[in-house]
Amino acid sequence: MANLTRSFPEKDQKEIKLIAKKFYKNLTDLFVEVIKGYSISEKDIRQRMKIKNPEIWHKYYSQGQSIIVMTSHQANWEWLSYVFNLYSDFQIDAVYQTLHNKLSDRFMKEVRSHLGTYMIEKRTLIRQMVERRNLCRLLVMVSDQGPQNIKKGFTTHFLGQDTTFFFGAERIALKNKMPVMFVAMKRVKRGHYETEIIEIDKPPFQTKEHYITKKYIELVEQSIRENPSDWLWSHRRWKHNIRAEKKRKERERIEEKG
Repeated sequence: MANLTRSFPEKDQKEIKLIAKKFYKNLTDLFVEVIKGYSISEKDIRQRMKIKNPEIWHKYYSQGQSIIVMTSHQANWEWLSYVFNLYSDFQIDAVYQTLHNKLSDRFMKEVRSHLGTYMIEKRTLIRQMVERRNLCRLLVMVSDQGPQNIKKGFTTHFLGQDTTFFFGAERIALKNKMPVMFVAMKRVKRGHYETEIIEIDKPPFQTKEHYITKKYIELVEQSIRENPSDWLWSHRRWKHNIRAEKKRKERERIEEKG
């Protein structure tokens, strides 16, 4: 409720409570769908998951060009790798963070790799990038969470609040000359979803610093505002908010000085 109230100051409490109610309903569905993902068939995925414009990345595959796909915790992000596997010829590599509970971690890893996705633990990403450099792949990164140490992130305004984001996807894209896509996901009806591929940047890249990260943040916010009950509001996203605000103001002072 605190997250929603801060993010939508223009909404009254009645509207906020309605979004919260829908969010908990969607979150319950997500838990069920994650379990279902352990055994879901390709036929079911094709019926429940649609991708509007898969042709946008076909040209890259034909050129042998790997792509970075940035996503967010919107709708059922856990099923995104399934649709990537079914609607593209790329090898799907997904970056994840190990869960503290070993049984939960093993279960989620098996669920996420169900249709052939290769899971990369975040701490091993650089090494895996080198080892798998010859594969034509989609490198999938859910990038709407922030670092514990805000000095390692990029701080900007997001949903009206100072917020710090990882910018690892941008760094990898620039170093490896990989096009970057954002995949927007929305709930069409219960258990059914639609996704759309949006190109953020590609070589030769924009020269503005953090252009990729800023564009990604803009697209995530747009997606949330269009379907607010589909985002992961229960996460303590702004627990480092005060430090983030100080960092943003410091950056703005430096930019003003030229």
